[in-house]
Amino acid sequence: MKEKSKRINQLKITIIDNEPNLLDNHWYSGWDNKEGYRGRYKLNLWMLTPTRPVKLQSTLSWPPSDLARRQRWQDHKRFYEEQRVLAQAIKDDITRNSPIPPMLGMPSEYQTVKSTKTGKQIHKWYLPKQPSLIRAQLLRKTDSSKYWLVHWIMPTDTLEFVIDQDDCKVEMWANKDGGESRVYMKTYAHAFNIDPDYYMPTHQEQFIQEDIDYEYEEFKKRINHLYAMNADAEAKAVMLQHPVYSERWINELPE
Repeated sequence: MKEKSKRINQLKITIIDNEPNLLDNHWYSGWDNKEGYRGRYKLNLWMLTPTRPVKLQSTLSWPPSDLARRQRWQDHKRFYEEQRVLAQAIKDDITRNSPIPPMLGMPSEYQTVKSTKTGKQIHKWYLPKQPSLIRAQLLRKTDSSKYWLVHWIMPTDTLEFVIDQDDCKVEMWANKDGGESRVYMKTYAHAFNIDPDYYMPTHQEQFIQEDIDYEYEEFKKRINHLYAMNADAEAKAVMLQHPVYSERWINELPE
């Protein structure tokens, strides 16, 4: 009979704020048009299992339209849609003590493997066998004191975590755009029993076959759209804000 849960000896939650200088209510970074925004926050779950460490990663976003386009969402639509409706209800009840929507993320694991044909490194994202969802809310205790309420939601269970920004490990990490990200970390040393179907990487995301820079892809889509609309001045203003991406985009233009 298959073992349905394994002991997670240690679990660490890492919340990465890639735009720490923005106001709290800017839960996205990028464009004024929220249809094209990139999520500001990422959340990682690092777990020490009896056999190996596991790092599940998720980009937090609202609305979850990018998640709904995935085949994974369609394969488990009832579960994900129920959580989306619940998150929408929480959003509709937001007060000043909750400056951002209850953002959602889909945990997956990033792995680098060597191709048996070419010998080159292949970058892939893998999903656990069973669906789950991360919901994260930034809540305010006082005007200057905030905490994250995090739920790891599975069809059979929900784990709740509280990451107090005044009572957790905080670091500044360099990010790929040349700036810094503020990182909040909290480690739970006690054990958890979690079904391995929710963290073992068994399902590959078929539409992601390589290491894709999604922020650059969104930038490229935005610039191309602006130029197509003859909004040259706005396109140049966006390019000035992202000089590294602009140089890449220019170098990719046909001669």
